[in-house]
Amino acid sequence: MGMEVVGTEPAPAEVKIADGLL
Repeated sequence: MGMEVVGTEPAPAEVKIADGLL
């Protein structure tokens, strides 16, 4: 989708992966 929330998640990689899945 494009939900790169940097700061909320302790691991930016998780956000990147989640963004890829979503």
